[in-house]
Amino acid sequence: MTQVFGDKSFYFGFGREPFVKAKCPVSSCFTTANRSLFPPEKVDAVIWHVRSHDNSFPPLRSPHTRYVFWSLESPPHMFIDLRDFDNVFNWTFTYRLDSDFPNPYSTVYRRRIPKPLPVSKNYAFGKKRLAAWFVSNCITDSGRETLVETLQRWIKIDVYGSCGPFKCDRDDGQTNCYEMLERNYKFYLSFENSLCKDYATEKLFSILRYNVVPVVYGLGNYTVQLPPDSYIDALDFPTAKSLAAYLHYLDRNDTAYNAYFRPF
Repeated sequence: MTQVFGDKSFYFGFGREPFVKAKCPVSSCFTTANRSLFPPEKVDAVIWHVRSHDNSFPPLRSPHTRYVFWSLESPPHMFIDLRDFDNVFNWTFTYRLDSDFPNPYSTVYRRRIPKPLPVSKNYAFGKKRLAAWFVSNCITDSGRETLVETLQRWIKIDVYGSCGPFKCDRDDGQTNCYEMLERNYKFYLSFENSLCKDYATEKLFSILRYNVVPVVYGLGNYTVQLPPDSYIDALDFPTAKSLAAYLHYLDRNDTAYNAYFRPF
C-alpha cells in the first residue's frame, strides 16, 4: 500500500476495525501500511495510488496476490505514462463506474420516504444574480474556460477565484461561499477540468447540498449518478447560445425553476 496525499490508509482505516464497523460479511480482513508486517508472498492485495510517485512494488509477487490500481484523478492529471504498467494490475479502484471497485466522488441515494416539498417555497426568491463559478485552474483539458467565455456573450456569470474578478473569503472553509451562492444565485457552473467517462467530482456533488441548480459540463454518467431533473447538462444543448437562452427562460419563470427542486 502506498498513500493518498499523505493518508496511508486511503481514507479507509487500518486493521480489522473498518470491516467490522461497516458490518462487512467478511470482517477477518486486515489492512496495513507497514510493509514489514507480513511477508510479501502472504499478502492478498497491494493497493497502489497512481500519483503517490512510489513504484517500489514488493520484491516478490505470489500468484494469489492481487495488485489494485487506485485513482480519483482523470487520465490527463495522472502525470505518468500508464503504458509502463501494462499487465501489472489485476483490479481497478477508481471513480469510473465500470471499475472492479467503483469509487465515485460521491453517491446520491433516494429517500425511503420522500421529503415533502414546501408548497409555498419559491427557490428563486431573493436571488438577484444569475450564475456563479468558483475556479482556480484557468487553463484546462476540457476547455471549460472557453465555454464560459462564450456564454458570457449572452448571460452574466460571476467568476470567483484566481480566474475572475470576484472573491469569497474561504478562511472558514467553503461553507460560507456556498451559503452566499445559495442566497444570491440561481445557477452554479459545475464544469469539470477533464472530459473523461464517469468523471464527476466535488465541483458537482458539493453543490447538491444547496438550493442552487448546477449546470454540468463533463462526461459524468449524470442520469445514473444524480436525481432526475436536478441539473442542467450543457452538452444537451446544440450551442452555447441555446444554453444561455434556456437559463434566461428559467430566470424569468419561477415555476419552471422550482421544478428542479422536486423531492427525490
